[in-house]
Amino acid sequence: MAVRAAGLPALLLACLSWGILEALNLTGMNPAAGMTPTYAVYSLLTGCASWLWVVAILSYGMRYLAGSIGLLRYLTEATYPAYVLHMPVLSLIALYVVRWDLPLLVKLVLIVVATLAATLAVYDLLVRRLVLLRVLFGLKARPPRKPPGSMPNAEVAQSAPHTSVPVGAGSAAAALAAGRRFVTRRSPGRAGQSST
Repeated sequence: MAVRAAGLPALLLACLSWGILEALNLTGMNPAAGMTPTYAVYSLLTGCASWLWVVAILSYGMRYLAGSIGLLRYLTEATYPAYVLHMPVLSLIALYVVRWDLPLLVKLVLIVVATLAATLAVYDLLVRRLVLLRVLFGLKARPPRKPPGSMPNAEVAQSAPHTSVPVGAGSAAAALAAGRRFVTRRSPGRAGQSST
């Protein structure tokens, strides 16, 4: 894929174009908005820098996030609920934080961190655990998890290795408790069948 192979060149060009744009902004040499050739070049460089960052992020994401990572599975499932939940959570948090007498950057960081934490907490504690909310948010309704070690006898027999306990070597209950398949004596009328 072209995007996957373009990671390093896109990253280097994105850093270079970002550096040029920042140098222009810090020195006050960025052109004023208007129909001038210098502003057209500045706008073109800004657009190219944005696309180069996108290509670099996609390339490295495709390379390093392609496996089955538990955190990635969790975040993938949380994407849509977090998208829906973040705006009301953000509004409630910002309603209080903007009134505080703090520097603007501190308020911004507080709002972002608190919104992220609260949104993931609401998702994890409510949406992820309640079947009705899972369905309302478009997630698959999961069957309730079984406690560890509680497996019905049919599953034990299917998951156990296919070994047989010789007839007369103990009771069927002991064989089931050990998780093994057992063979009972065949009745004379059913020669080709055995019960397991």
